[in-house]
Amino acid sequence: MDSVDISYDGLVTWIPGGIYSTACKVSVKYYPFDVQTCELVYFASDEITSTVHLNGPSTIILNDYTDNSEWKLLGVAVSVTEKYKTYYVKLQCKIQRRADFTVYTMVLPLTTLAIINVFTFLVPIESGEKGSLAITLFLAYGFFVTITRDALPHNSLQVSYYIIYITILLALSMFTVIYVILEAKIYSRLGTTEFRICRTSKVKAILTDIQIEKDTMSLSKMESSKDTVTWAEMMSKLDIVFCCSSFVFVVLFSSVLWSVVYVGD
Repeated sequence: MDSVDISYDGLVTWIPGGIYSTACKVSVKYYPFDVQTCELVYFASDEITSTVHLNGPSTIILNDYTDNSEWKLLGVAVSVTEKYKTYYVKLQCKIQRRADFTVYTMVLPLTTLAIINVFTFLVPIESGEKGSLAITLFLAYGFFVTITRDALPHNSLQVSYYIIYITILLALSMFTVIYVILEAKIYSRLGTTEFRICRTSKVKAILTDIQIEKDTMSLSKMESSKDTVTWAEMMSKLDIVFCCSSFVFVVLFSSVLWSVVYVGD
């Protein structure tokens, strides 16, 4: 119910009441640690400054304000400007997203999946579970992409760092799946075959003062002999290299990105 105050000199003060649905532009670049600033503009349509005088309070009373489960109110400011021969009352609200729920339900599970995806390289190809694990993790990332599409607003003009994070991890998972498929193919075709590109020569000789002549003869034979490496052994060593490099990449990339997101806004 609206209230109207009429003074002795004929000044009428109208305090309108009601529930208004408003929308404002948002930027999800630093989601879920984003801070949004919404502006609400009030003016009297078809009126000028001489007929209607609009004024805003110098301080905002928040006695009737109730906390929101998703957003936290940081501050409210009011300004009155004259434009087009009428008054404009601008109400500016600054709100911050409550990020705890998103961090525990989306960010941490994504980081956990990234670490598990790294250790996929250490699963022996002979077990037959390496490919299924890689594909399962790839599908899990697709599930998170679907959740993120429904959670983030579609009217943002900027790309969220959170989307970039998921995209990079999805690309890493796709690389893991392709690598595992190629590794399984190479192992089935050339597993026990000698890896001719790289050979290692091992010379082990223990010389003693008593058997110098015998050891010299055996040493010459050992130098001429070459120890071969199979394709299966080479792929196993390559798994360790990819595991270590991917682990370092995930840790550094996650640390830098979320540090920028946390302090960026």
